Amino acid sequence: MFTLAIHTHDVMTYILGPVRNVFARMATLVNSIETEDCVSASLEMGDGSLCSLSVTTGSAQPITRHRFALAI
Repeated sequence: MFTLAIHTHDVMTYILGPVRNVFARMATLVNSIETEDCVSASLEMGDGSLCSLSVTTGSAQPITRHRFALAI
């Protein structure tokens, strides 16, 4: 997951603080590579708030983007 989303993880922990618990699923679904190309994770942050994270290198189009949606 960190290979795919290290910058997303950095921003998430900078804003929300440390992670307490993680449940994640990873799979190689699109690219013929030796590691996972899709990750979906549910995180419980240190303060009890919840966060979800989805990352893929398996886009149908060659795009790069970060999207953050915060609800307070």
